[in-house]
Amino acid sequence: GIQEAINYIINTKGGAGGVVCIAPGTYQVQYGCCPATAIWLTSDLGLSGNITIRGAGMDRTVIQLAPNPVPSIIPNLIQIGNVSNIAIRDLTLLPYDQDYNPAVTISMGGVDGLLIDSVHVKGSGQLTTCTASDGTPYPCVTCAPNHSGSYCTSWGINTGLPVSSNIVVRNSIFELTHAQLNLNWTKNVI
Repeated sequence: GIQEAINYIINTKGGAGGVVCIAPGTYQVQYGCCPATAIWLTSDLGLSGNITIRGAGMDRTVIQLAPNPVPSIIPNLIQIGNVSNIAIRDLTLLPYDQDYNPAVTISMGGVDGLLIDSVHVKGSGQLTTCTASDGTPYPCVTCAPNHSGSYCTSWGINTGLPVSSNIVVRNSIFELTHAQLNLNWTKNVI
Protein backbone atom coordinates (compact mmCIF):
# COMPACT_ATOMS: atom_id res chain seq x y z
CA GLY A 1 0.00 0.00 0.00
CA ILE A 2 2.96 2.41 0.37
CA GLN A 3 3.58 2.64 -3.38
CA GLU A 4 -0.16 2.87 -4.01
CA ALA A 5 -0.38 5.85 -1.63
CA ILE A 6 2.50 7.55 -3.46
CA ASN A 7 0.82 6.90 -6.80
CA TYR A 8 -2.47 8.30 -5.45
CA ILE A 9 -0.73 11.55 -4.48
CA ILE A 10 0.92 11.77 -7.90
CA ASN A 11 -2.39 11.18 -9.70
CA THR A 12 -4.57 13.46 -7.56
CA LYS A 13 -2.28 16.19 -6.22
CA GLY A 14 0.22 16.55 -9.04
CA GLY A 15 3.08 18.91 -8.18
CA ALA A 16 1.44 19.93 -4.90
CA GLY A 17 2.61 16.63 -3.40
CA GLY A 18 1.52 15.25 -0.05
CA VAL A 19 2.33 13.04 2.91
CA VAL A 20 2.18 9.24 3.08
CA CYS A 21 1.58 8.39 6.75
CA ILE A 22 2.44 4.84 7.82
CA ALA A 23 1.03 3.48 11.10
CA PRO A 24 3.13 1.52 13.60
CA GLY A 25 3.92 -2.00 12.47
CA THR A 26 6.21 -3.96 10.17
CA TYR A 27 5.55 -3.77 6.44
CA GLN A 28 7.18 -6.04 3.89
CA VAL A 29 7.52 -4.54 0.42
CA GLN A 30 8.17 -6.60 -2.69
CA TYR A 31 10.35 -5.27 -5.47
CA GLY A 32 9.34 -5.33 -9.10
CA CYS A 33 11.56 -6.15 -12.02
CA CYS A 34 13.91 -4.20 -14.15
CA PRO A 35 15.27 -2.32 -12.30
CA ALA A 36 14.51 -4.12 -9.06
CA THR A 37 12.95 -1.54 -6.73
CA ALA A 38 10.27 -1.76 -4.02
CA ILE A 39 9.33 1.92 -3.46
CA TRP A 40 9.55 4.41 -6.34
CA LEU A 41 9.87 8.19 -5.92
CA THR A 42 10.87 9.08 -9.45
CA SER A 43 9.96 11.33 -12.35
CA ASP A 44 9.30 8.15 -14.36
CA LEU A 45 6.01 7.95 -12.44
CA GLY A 46 5.13 11.56 -13.24
CA LEU A 47 6.36 12.73 -9.83
CA SER A 48 7.94 16.18 -9.61
CA GLY A 49 8.49 16.03 -5.87
CA ASN A 50 7.03 17.38 -2.65
CA ILE A 51 6.40 13.97 -1.10
CA THR A 52 6.94 12.98 2.54
CA ILE A 53 6.96 9.40 3.74
CA ARG A 54 6.34 9.56 7.50
CA GLY A 55 6.19 6.68 9.94
CA ALA A 56 4.97 6.67 13.53
CA GLY A 57 8.52 6.75 14.90
CA MET A 58 11.91 5.17 14.58
CA ASP A 59 11.65 1.46 15.39
CA ARG A 60 7.82 1.73 15.57
CA THR A 61 7.19 1.79 11.82
CA VAL A 62 9.42 -0.74 10.06
CA ILE A 63 9.70 -1.27 6.30
CA GLN A 64 11.50 -4.44 5.23
CA LEU A 65 12.18 -6.06 1.90
CA ALA A 66 9.90 -9.06 1.29
CA PRO A 67 11.55 -12.39 0.46
CA ASN A 68 13.77 -11.95 -2.59
CA PRO A 69 12.78 -14.44 -5.30
CA VAL A 70 16.05 -13.84 -7.21
CA PRO A 71 18.90 -13.54 -4.66
CA SER A 72 21.45 -12.88 -7.43
CA ILE A 73 19.77 -9.47 -7.99
CA ILE A 74 20.57 -6.72 -5.49
CA PRO A 75 17.33 -4.68 -5.35
CA ASN A 76 16.69 -1.14 -4.10
CA LEU A 77 14.38 -0.69 -1.14
CA ILE A 78 13.75 2.95 -2.19
CA GLN A 79 14.65 4.58 -5.53
CA ILE A 80 14.59 8.38 -5.76
CA GLY A 81 15.29 9.92 -9.15
CA ASN A 82 15.03 13.29 -10.88
CA VAL A 83 12.67 14.83 -8.31
CA SER A 84 12.84 17.56 -5.65
CA ASN A 85 11.76 18.06 -2.05
CA ILE A 86 11.48 14.50 -0.77
CA ALA A 87 11.38 13.67 2.96
CA ILE A 88 11.67 10.30 4.69
CA ARG A 89 10.95 10.55 8.41
CA ASP A 90 10.28 8.68 11.62
CA LEU A 91 10.72 5.05 10.60
CA THR A 92 13.09 2.10 10.35
CA LEU A 93 14.29 0.63 7.06
CA LEU A 94 15.52 -2.99 6.86
CA PRO A 95 17.14 -3.39 3.43
CA TYR A 96 17.24 -7.18 3.42
CA ASP A 97 14.80 -10.08 3.41
CA GLN A 98 14.21 -12.80 5.99
CA ASP A 99 17.14 -14.80 4.56
CA TYR A 100 19.45 -11.75 4.86
CA ASN A 101 19.63 -11.28 1.07
CA PRO A 102 20.82 -7.67 0.88
CA ALA A 103 19.46 -4.60 -0.86
CA VAL A 104 20.43 -0.96 -1.32
CA THR A 105 18.43 1.09 1.20
CA ILE A 106 18.12 4.32 -0.81
CA SER A 107 19.43 4.64 -4.36
CA MET A 108 19.24 8.10 -5.90
CA GLY A 109 20.27 10.36 -8.74
CA GLY A 110 19.12 13.78 -9.86
CA VAL A 111 17.52 14.67 -6.53
CA ASP A 112 17.30 18.31 -5.41
CA GLY A 113 16.24 18.43 -1.79
CA LEU A 114 16.16 15.25 0.29
CA LEU A 115 15.56 15.15 4.05
CA ILE A 116 16.21 11.94 5.98
CA ASP A 117 15.12 12.62 9.56
CA SER A 118 14.84 10.19 12.47
CA VAL A 119 15.38 7.14 10.27
CA HIS A 120 17.03 3.94 11.51
CA VAL A 121 18.69 1.94 8.73
CA LYS A 122 19.69 -1.49 9.97
CA GLY A 123 21.56 -3.49 7.37
CA SER A 124 22.08 -7.21 6.98
CA GLY A 125 25.66 -7.23 8.19
CA GLN A 126 27.09 -8.54 11.42
CA LEU A 127 29.41 -6.57 13.69
CA THR A 128 32.67 -8.38 14.30
CA THR A 129 36.38 -7.69 14.78
CA CYS A 130 38.82 -7.64 11.88
CA THR A 131 42.60 -7.44 12.00
CA ALA A 132 44.68 -4.83 10.17
CA SER A 133 47.86 -5.85 8.33
CA ASP A 134 49.90 -4.71 11.34
CA GLY A 135 47.89 -7.01 13.65
CA THR A 136 45.72 -4.25 15.17
CA PRO A 137 42.11 -5.32 15.74
CA TYR A 138 39.30 -3.00 14.61
CA PRO A 139 35.50 -3.25 14.48
CA CYS A 140 34.09 -4.14 11.07
CA VAL A 141 30.93 -5.39 9.40
CA THR A 142 30.88 -8.80 7.74
CA CYS A 143 28.29 -10.99 6.05
CA ALA A 144 25.20 -12.03 7.95
CA PRO A 145 25.21 -15.61 9.27
CA ASN A 146 24.80 -18.21 6.52
CA HIS A 147 25.24 -15.65 3.74
CA SER A 148 28.17 -14.91 1.48
CA GLY A 149 28.83 -13.40 -1.90
CA SER A 150 30.32 -10.36 -3.55
CA TYR A 151 27.62 -8.12 -2.04
CA CYS A 152 26.63 -9.85 1.15
CA THR A 153 25.65 -6.86 3.28
CA SER A 154 23.09 -4.16 2.63
CA TRP A 155 24.07 -0.71 1.43
CA GLY A 156 23.00 2.52 3.11
CA ILE A 157 22.59 5.41 0.68
CA ASN A 158 24.05 4.89 -2.79
CA THR A 159 24.17 7.78 -5.25
CA GLY A 160 24.64 7.85 -9.00
CA LEU A 161 24.35 10.29 -11.87
CA PRO A 162 22.88 12.79 -12.41
CA VAL A 163 24.24 14.74 -9.43
CA SER A 164 21.99 15.11 -6.38
CA SER A 165 22.10 18.18 -4.15
CA ASN A 166 20.73 19.72 -0.96
CA ILE A 167 20.65 16.54 1.10
CA VAL A 168 20.14 16.63 4.87
CA VAL A 169 20.53 13.57 7.11
CA ARG A 170 19.79 14.21 10.78
CA ASN A 171 18.80 12.34 13.94
CA SER A 172 19.34 9.07 12.08
CA ILE A 173 21.22 5.80 12.61
CA PHE A 174 22.92 3.81 9.83
CA GLU A 175 24.28 0.54 11.15
CA LEU A 176 25.60 -2.77 9.89
CA THR A 177 25.58 -1.68 6.26
CA HIS A 178 28.22 -1.61 3.55
CA ALA A 179 29.01 1.91 2.30
CA GLN A 180 26.85 3.59 4.94
CA LEU A 181 26.65 6.86 2.97
CA ASN A 182 28.10 6.57 -0.52
CA LEU A 183 27.80 10.22 -1.54
CA ASN A 184 29.60 10.28 -4.87
CA TRP A 185 27.87 12.64 -7.30
CA THR A 186 26.36 14.85 -4.58
CA LYS A 187 26.78 18.43 -3.40
CA ASN A 188 25.49 20.46 -0.46
CA VAL A 189 25.16 17.56 1.99
CA ILE A 190 24.62 18.12 5.70
